[in-house]
Amino acid sequence: MKAPALEARALEKWYGPLPAVWGIDFALAAGEFLTIFGPNGA
Repeated sequence: MKAPALEARALEKWYGPLPAVWGIDFALAAGEFLTIFGPNGA
């Protein structure tokens, strides 16, 4: 198995004191893509 082209671990996004997402891990191979949608589709 080849090493991922992009790898992220423990990503977080906060809006002031409010966590929007936390603990996101992912790895992408060359040519793959990732889309994250929220509850309202944004």
